[in-house]
Amino acid sequence: MKKRKISLSITILLPVLLGVLATQTAALLASYYSIRKADFDDAVAVDQTQLVATLWSMPSTTAAACNDIKAVYEAHPIDAMPTDREGLNAYRSLYNDAINGANYQDFSTNFPSGLLGDYADYLSVGFFDAARNRFVTVLNHASGSIYNPSFPGSFDTLVIENMKGASFYGQTWHDEVRNTDYMISGTAKSIQDPMGSWWIIRHTSLATVYNESQDFMSSFIWVTVATFSAMVVFSFLGIHFGLLRPIRRLSKTSDAYVQAMEGGHLTDSFKLDPKRHTNELTTLNDSLYYMQGAMKEYASEVAGAAAREQKRAADMALAEKIQGSMVPQSSLIDQGVSFFGKMHPAREVGGDFFSYFRIDGHHMGFYIADVSGKGIPAALFMARAASVARLLLGGLDIEAINNTLAQENTEDLFVTGFFGLVDTEKKELHYVNCGHEPVYLRHQGVYTELEEAPNLPLGCLEDFAFKKQSIALEEGDALFLYTDGLSEAMNPQGELFGKEAILSTLNENPLLSGEDLFAAMDEKVAAFVNGAEQSDDTCLLHFEMASQAVCPFEPTMEGLAKMTDFVEETLSPHFDLSVIAPLNVVLDEFASNVVKFSGATKACLHLSYGKKEVRVILSDDGVPFDPVTAKIEKQEDQPGGLGILLATHMSSALRYTRAEGKNFLSFSISKKD
Repeated sequence: MKKRKISLSITILLPVLLGVLATQTAALLASYYSIRKADFDDAVAVDQTQLVATLWSMPSTTAAACNDIKAVYEAHPIDAMPTDREGLNAYRSLYNDAINGANYQDFSTNFPSGLLGDYADYLSVGFFDAARNRFVTVLNHASGSIYNPSFPGSFDTLVIENMKGASFYGQTWHDEVRNTDYMISGTAKSIQDPMGSWWIIRHTSLATVYNESQDFMSSFIWVTVATFSAMVVFSFLGIHFGLLRPIRRLSKTSDAYVQAMEGGHLTDSFKLDPKRHTNELTTLNDSLYYMQGAMKEYASEVAGAAAREQKRAADMALAEKIQGSMVPQSSLIDQGVSFFGKMHPAREVGGDFFSYFRIDGHHMGFYIADVSGKGIPAALFMARAASVARLLLGGLDIEAINNTLAQENTEDLFVTGFFGLVDTEKKELHYVNCGHEPVYLRHQGVYTELEEAPNLPLGCLEDFAFKKQSIALEEGDALFLYTDGLSEAMNPQGELFGKEAILSTLNENPLLSGEDLFAAMDEKVAAFVNGAEQSDDTCLLHFEMASQAVCPFEPTMEGLAKMTDFVEETLSPHFDLSVIAPLNVVLDEFASNVVKFSGATKACLHLSYGKKEVRVILSDDGVPFDPVTAKIEKQEDQPGGLGILLATHMSSALRYTRAEGKNFLSFSISKKD
């Protein structure tokens, strides 16, 4: 047996461990962000408390010291702080007198820096320059060097919106000089005019604010890793020794059992120690043990069933072959009429059938029928009905056929059918429709529904009086017959092909007959059902009042010569040059296009003729080309032009059809009175 490429331990553990890891990660992130928020809120509360306390403890000289620095700042405006040491020192020296003054000295000495503690990084006292959007430092508790140039008179750009209120807390700000992210809070001396007042602004590094949450994250990660590692180890050990080892033992014995079974030697081999394994594994072991006995019986039954199925398949293949031999395998052309039929069984055998045969020197018989039901019973009843119909159809004795089928009909089967008797001498058709599908008559090149009297199907009721009908036939008349498998062909949406589509297809191809007509019909049905499975048997039958001749030829110049000779030999006994000459002109034009432009490998000429008309079908397997709609303008190396125009005027009923990968061009040439 095929071995697993991935350990079962991994297969079981991996989803569980991934779920645990995802849960722990989510909990870690939720806790981390919760602690970060709490740290931030605590820092804001500390800022608010200490800033208010500092504000109330400021010395009385604060405002005077701020005004002294402000006077120097406004007297020496600059666009930006100097970045070089010399410029920076020069700018700082401007404020020496103000810094050494009594106001600033008292303010700096008595500034309550002790209230701030060690939490904040630094604290600034200053004023806001609204015109230039700057905060100007008067005193910085952490000021000192050129690398931290927050000295009296230095300035930074702050968000102006923060300075419009009397205070703000918990704002984030990036110090470009120190390249550090800060949380800043501030409060103004004057509530009525905060932008014109002096401010205390407290700067605390965000790293300091989030110090506790960072420590928590580090500890939590170590705990998570240790817990997860322990879970992996203990889970693996528990699954391996408690589950996988006994399963592996059962797997080995099952492999041995399968190999023994393939060799034809079944042995009892499933055993676990019940003292060591008292869980579901013991139950599984017992089930497998008892299964062996059932497998022996089942293997014997399967072998017998396989032999029976093989014999049944052979019998069904023979039945299909026998049933297929009961219907004509080729067309029948005799006494100036032609027949062609085709059967599509939905299963190996079915209940649809047809036949056509010679009765005497001027009578031809034919029928198409459909037995109710499917499968073997319908096929057997079909065989009985076919033999009786052929025996009694000579006199169109439908009553005798019906009575024979109705007797001993224990399965209550019945047959719908159309039965016809053709008198080729009088050119008459005598027919009976026994509850069958409508039949379509082609007369003067147009298919219409044949007038039919209603009758019961055969086999339903003994001594039923069937209504028989007769019509006169002319040269070129034809009948198209089918079983309901055609009209009831169903597409995936449950829609039926229908009788209207059948009649429409016939009138799109009025000159096609036999196999060519069936090919065009099959093409339309295949496009409609769109791959849906055939659900019912289908039979097609075509009858035509015309003699027929067929000439396959290669689409070469030599083949064209063979086709011309065939036309002369076939039609010379029946027609003069008034028919044969224009026929050769039209054929030469259309067949030459096939040879020169279609790329065809096979072509065929079908002739059917009566006393006054020759009907022609030219088929080939080349690329699609419709001469009926071809342009008249002649283009180099292209079919069409004046030759086609002339051919269309010399012929009648010109039609083009593309079916089953072939071109079908049909037309007729009539004898002039």
